[in-house]
Amino acid sequence: MKKLFIAFLLVFAISISAQEDIVAQIKKQNPTIKVSTVSLAANVQSGILSNIRKCGWFTLTDKATANYHVTFSNAGQGKVAVAIKDTSGAVIPKGQYTHDISTLKNNWVQHRVVDEVIGRIYRPESKICSSRIAFSGSRRGAKEIYTIDFDGSNLKHETNYRSITVEPAWSPDNRYLSYTVYGRQNANLIQKDLFTNKHRILSSFRGLNSGAAFHPKGDKIMLTLSKDNNVDLFILPLGNIKAGYPVTRNTNIESSPVWAPDGRRVAYVSASMRSNGKISSPRLHLLDMAQKRAWPLFRDASERVSPDWSKGNLLAYSKRMGREYVIAICDPSNPASEKLIASGGGNWEAPSWAPDGRHLVCSFTQGSRTMLYVIDTITGSKKPIRLPLKGQPYFDKMTLPAWSNLY
Repeated sequence: MKKLFIAFLLVFAISISAQEDIVAQIKKQNPTIKVSTVSLAANVQSGILSNIRKCGWFTLTDKATANYHVTFSNAGQGKVAVAIKDTSGAVIPKGQYTHDISTLKNNWVQHRVVDEVIGRIYRPESKICSSRIAFSGSRRGAKEIYTIDFDGSNLKHETNYRSITVEPAWSPDNRYLSYTVYGRQNANLIQKDLFTNKHRILSSFRGLNSGAAFHPKGDKIMLTLSKDNNVDLFILPLGNIKAGYPVTRNTNIESSPVWAPDGRRVAYVSASMRSNGKISSPRLHLLDMAQKRAWPLFRDASERVSPDWSKGNLLAYSKRMGREYVIAICDPSNPASEKLIASGGGNWEAPSWAPDGRHLVCSFTQGSRTMLYVIDTITGSKKPIRLPLKGQPYFDKMTLPAWSNLY
């Protein structure tokens, strides 16, 4: 799972705590949209329809009573003319414009065009198509990092260590992808420059180097290290890695850090060592970076792991309920707002927010198969990312997804 509680899972068995929660799922419906295209290339036309169908913000229809009617037409010179009308036939505010696609290639034409429609009907922060998802894909026992477009297309093989490579994390500008590679003696943190395809070691201390989380400004990372015989959180300035310093110093096992959008707080997972040598259930904590004060987010002792913080200031995480993991979200300033988003049929783990702050990608394990699912936190719908597509490799397991920012 993203920002996996690796240290805990590698060394200790997780205790099962039964519990009963009463939570209400959000039930809403998307507006309907009818699409017309004029003189567009066949691949662009089909791509636009596919993006609108998969973006999660509309229900595509051919009925004249649709909430929105959008026309895309070839405006010549690498441009597409767009008109967005409401049910009365009137153009919505800023709903008539020309989109320059002359510099875009392949899928990015339809990704950008549909994102602009989403941004003008809703708001710019609602865009999702111009993003990618990284994950750890398992094939024949080896785990490597792969990336795909938001809809599962355009698969790229990012690593080739023939080892266990997990926990991908994006830099805020999408240029870098960090991940942890397990060797015979160490678990090292590596960074790939996606522009140059060059890799470099970020952290290779003795023991565990994992769970990197980029600061919103992109100038430093927080990660888990076990170099001092404890499992603590550390900060590494990317301009001077040797100047790294600890954030926590105790006997607890601490992992899975994730920054708040403002960079002032961090959510992470912590489990304490009891006097009898057993480990408590891992719990979510918040850390105020300025005050250097940490506290449990929830008063109960339920196991909650793999947090991810949206730009809309919501926390998503995986929660143990009985023998299964579920996905829940909450406003960290009001833990009582906790809502169950996905449950049942297997284990729902490692949620990661889309840049639109509405959708999540997570892993779902049922039996021996683990797949990626996209969850709509408003409607509650859950859709699998179906791989392999034509010409793509088959994965035994797809885990630990991480959703990028918009490109």
